[in-house]
Amino acid sequence: MEWGPKHRARSPVDGSVVTVRSATFASQAEQVGFMRDMVTEYRSTYTIHALSRDIALRQSGCPAKDKRCHAIRLGEWVQREITYVNEGTETFQTPLHTLKCTWGDCDEFATLTASMVESIGVPCELVAMGWNPPANGHGLPFGREIAGAWAKVFAGKQLRHIFCRAVLLKPGRPPLRLPLDATLDRPVGALTDPLALALNQGLQVHTVIL
Repeated sequence: MEWGPKHRARSPVDGSVVTVRSATFASQAEQVGFMRDMVTEYRSTYTIHALSRDIALRQSGCPAKDKRCHAIRLGEWVQREITYVNEGTETFQTPLHTLKCTWGDCDEFATLTASMVESIGVPCELVAMGWNPPANGHGLPFGREIAGAWAKVFAGKQLRHIFCRAVLLKPGRPPLRLPLDATLDRPVGALTDPLALALNQGLQVHTVIL
């Protein structure tokens, strides 16, 4: 990854000055690695830590040690409080900025959800998905159809979507993985798996999981 120079810009949210920096990635896998590092960095910040504990332990109504319930409630909170927006140019914002501006695309939903869930002690995976468009010309197993200029941008098996998957570990048992995709048009609590959606559409899916 190569960084460009830093520059300052005024936030459209509240007019505050924010630092912006461009980056060039050698691969999309490296982009996922960058997001994974961001989760690791921000999961221990006071704002993420305190908010997540309040949601999981006070607001959720879950039993105190029910990590499964806590992780789902955090995903539901992100789905309820953050608005999904499409990006023309790929931009990564920190989980703290996503909390402040209350919008983002799947990158922001994934990194914020993972940061919050990991802050309560539940490890997460970032699951990035890529697939070839099926024969019917539709490029997405969910959401909007890829057409026009976007069809060129998403040509081939580029990574098109990313979501957070919580991993519950219990001694002597296989890990239990919970897909917490807050960008879908169905409740996070339904634990809808975007990978299963894509495979059911007959897509040839490849993943990067970190």
